[in-house]
Amino acid sequence: MSSESPQDIEILIGSENIPDAMTSSILQLTGVENTDYLETNSDFIVETDGYYFLGWHNTSPLTDFLNIGGRIDDINLTFNPSSENEIFTFVMDEQTGDATINAGNHTIEIEVEQGTNVTALSPSITISDLSTIDHESGTELDFSSPVIYTVTAENGSEQEWTVTVDIETGIIENENQFMIYPNPSSGIFNIQLNSKIQGSTNTQIIITDITGKQIYTSKFQNFKNSKIDLSDQTSGVYFICIVSNDKIFNYKIIIE
Repeated sequence: MSSESPQDIEILIGSENIPDAMTSSILQLTGVENTDYLETNSDFIVETDGYYFLGWHNTSPLTDFLNIGGRIDDINLTFNPSSENEIFTFVMDEQTGDATINAGNHTIEIEVEQGTNVTALSPSITISDLSTIDHESGTELDFSSPVIYTVTAENGSEQEWTVTVDIETGIIENENQFMIYPNPSSGIFNIQLNSKIQGSTNTQIIITDITGKQIYTSKFQNFKNSKIDLSDQTSGVYFICIVSNDKIFNYKIIIE
Protein backbone atom coordinates (compact mmCIF):
# COMPACT_ATOMS: atom_id res chain seq x y z
CA MET A 1 0.00 0.00 0.00
CA SER A 2 1.42 3.35 -0.89
CA SER A 3 1.94 6.00 1.75
CA GLU A 4 -0.31 8.22 -0.36
CA SER A 5 -3.21 5.87 0.16
CA PRO A 6 -3.19 4.43 3.73
CA GLN A 7 -5.85 1.83 4.39
CA ASP A 8 -8.10 1.01 7.35
CA ILE A 9 -8.61 -2.72 7.86
CA GLU A 10 -10.81 -4.65 10.28
CA ILE A 11 -10.54 -8.39 11.02
CA LEU A 12 -13.82 -10.04 12.05
CA ILE A 13 -14.97 -13.44 13.25
CA GLY A 14 -18.30 -15.17 12.69
CA SER A 15 -20.06 -18.50 12.91
CA GLU A 16 -20.71 -18.68 9.13
CA ASN A 17 -18.59 -17.94 6.07
CA ILE A 18 -20.78 -15.08 4.89
CA PRO A 19 -20.37 -11.30 5.43
CA ASP A 20 -23.55 -10.95 7.50
CA ALA A 21 -22.28 -13.51 10.00
CA MET A 22 -19.02 -11.64 10.60
CA THR A 23 -20.38 -9.70 13.56
CA SER A 24 -17.50 -9.64 16.06
CA SER A 25 -14.48 -7.43 15.51
CA ILE A 26 -11.21 -8.84 16.86
CA LEU A 27 -8.68 -6.44 15.31
CA GLN A 28 -8.77 -2.93 13.83
CA LEU A 29 -5.86 -1.36 11.95
CA THR A 30 -5.91 2.26 10.82
CA GLY A 31 -3.63 4.09 8.43
CA VAL A 32 -1.87 0.97 7.18
CA GLU A 33 0.68 1.88 4.48
CA ASN A 34 2.58 -0.17 1.94
CA THR A 35 5.16 -2.30 3.66
CA ASP A 36 6.89 -5.54 2.79
CA TYR A 37 5.30 -7.26 5.75
CA LEU A 38 3.13 -6.01 8.59
CA GLU A 39 2.69 -8.26 11.60
CA THR A 40 0.20 -7.62 14.40
CA ASN A 41 -1.44 -9.70 17.13
CA SER A 42 -4.82 -9.74 18.81
CA ASP A 43 -6.29 -11.84 21.63
CA PHE A 44 -9.95 -12.83 21.55
CA ILE A 45 -12.29 -15.29 23.25
CA VAL A 46 -15.06 -17.41 21.76
CA GLU A 47 -17.81 -18.16 24.26
CA THR A 48 -18.87 -21.61 23.00
CA ASP A 49 -17.41 -24.57 21.11
CA GLY A 50 -17.99 -24.73 17.36
CA TYR A 51 -16.71 -23.70 13.95
CA TYR A 52 -15.71 -20.08 13.33
CA PHE A 53 -14.62 -18.12 10.27
CA LEU A 54 -12.32 -15.11 9.97
CA GLY A 55 -12.86 -12.34 7.46
CA TRP A 56 -11.51 -8.88 6.77
CA HIS A 57 -13.16 -5.59 5.99
CA ASN A 58 -11.35 -2.85 4.09
CA THR A 59 -12.89 0.51 4.90
CA SER A 60 -11.17 2.20 1.93
CA PRO A 61 -12.47 1.65 -1.62
CA LEU A 62 -11.80 -1.94 -2.69
CA THR A 63 -10.31 -0.81 -6.02
CA ASP A 64 -7.73 1.30 -4.21
CA PHE A 65 -6.82 -1.65 -2.04
CA LEU A 66 -6.40 -4.03 -4.95
CA ASN A 67 -4.69 -1.58 -7.31
CA ILE A 68 -1.87 -1.05 -4.87
CA GLY A 69 -1.32 -4.77 -4.41
CA GLY A 70 -3.02 -5.09 -1.04
CA ARG A 71 -3.48 -8.59 0.36
CA ILE A 72 -3.92 -10.37 3.68
CA ASP A 73 -2.37 -13.76 4.22
CA ASP A 74 -0.55 -15.88 6.77
CA ILE A 75 -3.20 -15.65 9.51
CA ASN A 76 -2.06 -17.84 12.38
CA LEU A 77 -4.31 -18.84 15.29
CA THR A 78 -2.88 -20.01 18.61
CA PHE A 79 -5.14 -21.58 21.24
CA ASN A 80 -4.38 -20.20 24.71
CA PRO A 81 -6.75 -21.77 27.26
CA SER A 82 -7.78 -19.59 30.18
CA SER A 83 -6.04 -20.06 33.53
CA GLU A 84 -8.73 -18.26 35.56
CA ASN A 85 -10.33 -20.27 38.39
CA GLU A 86 -11.95 -17.61 40.57
CA ILE A 87 -15.20 -17.48 42.53
CA PHE A 88 -16.77 -14.06 42.04
CA THR A 89 -20.08 -14.32 43.91
CA PHE A 90 -21.45 -16.67 46.59
CA VAL A 91 -25.07 -16.10 47.61
CA MET A 92 -27.50 -17.88 49.95
CA ASP A 93 -31.17 -17.09 50.48
CA GLU A 94 -30.60 -17.25 54.24
CA GLN A 95 -27.62 -14.85 54.36
CA THR A 96 -27.65 -11.74 56.54
CA GLY A 97 -25.25 -9.80 54.32
CA ASP A 98 -22.83 -10.15 51.42
CA ALA A 99 -20.29 -12.94 51.58
CA THR A 100 -16.68 -11.97 52.30
CA ILE A 101 -14.61 -13.33 49.42
CA ASN A 102 -10.84 -13.26 49.93
CA ALA A 103 -9.28 -13.82 46.50
CA GLY A 104 -5.76 -13.90 47.98
CA ASN A 105 -6.41 -16.63 50.54
CA HIS A 106 -9.17 -18.25 48.45
CA THR A 107 -11.62 -18.23 51.34
CA ILE A 108 -15.28 -17.27 51.60
CA GLU A 109 -17.10 -16.38 54.81
CA ILE A 110 -20.85 -15.90 54.96
CA GLU A 111 -23.32 -15.41 57.82
CA VAL A 112 -26.84 -16.84 57.77
CA GLU A 113 -29.90 -16.09 59.86
CA GLN A 114 -30.29 -17.59 63.31
CA GLY A 115 -32.19 -20.87 63.20
CA THR A 116 -30.97 -21.74 59.70
CA ASN A 117 -30.40 -25.44 59.09
CA VAL A 118 -26.82 -25.27 57.86
CA THR A 119 -26.76 -28.95 56.95
CA ALA A 120 -28.84 -28.28 53.83
CA LEU A 121 -27.90 -25.04 52.06
CA SER A 122 -27.91 -24.42 48.30
CA PRO A 123 -25.70 -21.44 47.37
CA SER A 124 -25.73 -19.65 44.04
CA ILE A 125 -22.18 -19.28 42.72
CA THR A 126 -20.56 -17.31 39.90
CA ILE A 127 -17.14 -18.45 38.68
CA SER A 128 -14.65 -17.48 35.97
CA ASP A 129 -15.69 -17.85 32.35
CA LEU A 130 -14.74 -21.20 30.79
CA SER A 131 -14.01 -22.73 34.22
CA THR A 132 -15.90 -25.52 36.03
CA ILE A 133 -16.64 -26.22 39.70
CA ASP A 134 -17.00 -29.58 41.43
CA HIS A 135 -20.18 -28.57 43.30
CA GLU A 136 -22.28 -26.66 40.80
CA SER A 137 -24.29 -23.59 41.68
CA GLY A 138 -27.49 -24.59 43.48
CA THR A 139 -26.11 -27.90 44.83
CA GLU A 140 -27.30 -28.63 48.38
CA LEU A 141 -24.44 -29.25 50.84
CA ASP A 142 -23.80 -29.58 54.57
CA PHE A 143 -22.08 -26.41 55.88
CA SER A 144 -21.93 -27.38 59.56
CA SER A 145 -18.16 -27.44 58.98
CA PRO A 146 -16.08 -25.64 56.30
CA VAL A 147 -16.71 -26.85 52.76
CA ILE A 148 -14.04 -26.95 50.06
CA TYR A 149 -14.95 -26.10 46.47
CA THR A 150 -12.53 -26.85 43.63
CA VAL A 151 -12.63 -24.56 40.59
CA THR A 152 -10.89 -25.88 37.47
CA ALA A 153 -9.72 -23.44 34.80
CA GLU A 154 -9.97 -24.13 31.09
CA ASN A 155 -6.28 -25.06 31.04
CA GLY A 156 -6.82 -27.65 33.78
CA SER A 157 -5.29 -25.73 36.71
CA GLU A 158 -7.26 -26.24 39.93
CA GLN A 159 -7.89 -23.91 42.86
CA GLU A 160 -9.46 -24.88 46.17
CA TRP A 161 -11.80 -22.41 47.89
CA THR A 162 -12.76 -22.87 51.56
CA VAL A 163 -16.27 -21.72 52.48
CA THR A 164 -17.23 -21.12 56.13
CA VAL A 165 -20.82 -20.45 57.18
CA ASP A 166 -21.52 -18.70 60.49
CA ILE A 167 -24.90 -18.32 62.17
CA GLU A 168 -25.84 -14.88 63.46
CA THR A 169 -26.12 -14.59 67.22
CA GLY A 170 -29.32 -12.57 67.03
CA ILE A 171 -30.27 -9.10 68.19
CA ILE A 172 -30.58 -8.73 71.95
CA GLU A 173 -33.29 -6.17 72.61
CA ASN A 174 -31.89 -5.47 76.07
CA GLU A 175 -28.66 -7.31 76.74
CA ASN A 176 -29.00 -6.64 80.49
CA GLN A 177 -32.42 -8.31 80.74
CA PHE A 178 -30.99 -11.75 81.47
CA MET A 179 -27.61 -13.01 82.63
CA ILE A 180 -26.31 -16.35 81.36
CA TYR A 181 -23.24 -17.82 83.06
CA PRO A 182 -20.77 -19.39 82.88
CA ASN A 183 -20.37 -19.07 79.14
CA PRO A 184 -18.58 -21.04 77.76
CA SER A 185 -19.20 -23.94 80.14
CA SER A 186 -19.05 -27.71 80.27
CA GLY A 187 -22.82 -27.84 79.81
CA ILE A 188 -24.32 -26.32 82.96
CA PHE A 189 -25.73 -22.81 82.44
CA ASN A 190 -27.44 -20.44 84.85
CA ILE A 191 -30.05 -18.09 83.44
CA GLN A 192 -30.95 -15.26 85.77
CA LEU A 193 -33.29 -12.31 85.43
CA ASN A 194 -31.62 -9.01 86.21
CA SER A 195 -32.66 -8.12 89.77
CA LYS A 196 -33.20 -4.49 88.80
CA ILE A 197 -35.88 -5.45 86.32
CA GLN A 198 -39.48 -6.20 87.21
CA GLY A 199 -40.35 -9.88 87.55
CA SER A 200 -41.15 -11.79 84.39
CA THR A 201 -44.27 -13.86 83.80
CA ASN A 202 -45.02 -16.43 81.10
CA THR A 203 -41.38 -17.00 80.25
CA GLN A 204 -40.37 -19.67 77.76
CA ILE A 205 -36.79 -20.82 77.13
CA ILE A 206 -35.94 -22.58 73.86
CA ILE A 207 -32.47 -23.89 73.02
CA THR A 208 -31.42 -25.02 69.53
CA ASP A 209 -28.22 -26.43 68.10
CA ILE A 210 -26.31 -25.06 65.10
CA THR A 211 -28.58 -26.94 62.68
CA GLY A 212 -31.71 -25.34 64.14
CA LYS A 213 -32.83 -28.52 65.93
CA GLN A 214 -34.59 -27.85 69.23
CA ILE A 215 -32.82 -29.61 72.10
CA TYR A 216 -34.50 -27.98 75.12
CA THR A 217 -37.70 -26.12 75.94
CA SER A 218 -39.37 -25.12 79.19
CA LYS A 219 -41.99 -22.65 80.42
CA PHE A 220 -41.92 -20.70 83.69
CA GLN A 221 -44.25 -18.54 85.72
CA ASN A 222 -42.76 -15.55 87.57
CA PHE A 223 -39.33 -16.43 86.27
CA LYS A 224 -36.30 -15.29 88.27
CA ASN A 225 -33.60 -17.85 87.58
CA SER A 226 -33.02 -21.38 86.32
CA LYS A 227 -30.18 -23.85 85.96
CA ILE A 228 -30.09 -25.71 82.67
CA ASP A 229 -28.14 -28.92 82.20
CA LEU A 230 -26.89 -29.51 78.64
CA SER A 231 -23.97 -31.73 79.62
CA ASP A 232 -25.35 -34.54 77.46
CA GLN A 233 -24.86 -32.40 74.34
CA THR A 234 -21.73 -32.37 72.22
CA SER A 235 -19.28 -29.48 72.27
CA GLY A 236 -20.17 -26.58 70.03
CA VAL A 237 -22.32 -23.49 69.58
CA TYR A 238 -25.95 -23.35 70.74
CA PHE A 239 -28.60 -20.66 70.78
CA ILE A 240 -30.97 -19.66 73.57
CA CYS A 241 -34.23 -17.90 72.72
CA ILE A 242 -36.08 -16.44 75.72
CA VAL A 243 -39.65 -15.28 75.19
CA SER A 244 -40.70 -13.14 78.12
CA ASN A 245 -43.45 -10.55 78.54
CA ASP A 246 -44.10 -10.66 74.76
CA LYS A 247 -40.46 -9.84 74.03
CA ILE A 248 -37.82 -12.05 72.45
CA PHE A 249 -34.19 -12.23 73.57
CA ASN A 250 -31.54 -14.24 71.74
CA TYR A 251 -28.21 -15.41 73.12
CA LYS A 252 -25.35 -17.62 71.94
CA ILE A 253 -23.76 -20.13 74.31
CA ILE A 254 -20.80 -22.45 73.89
CA ILE A 255 -20.31 -25.91 75.33
CA GLU A 256 -16.67 -26.86 75.65
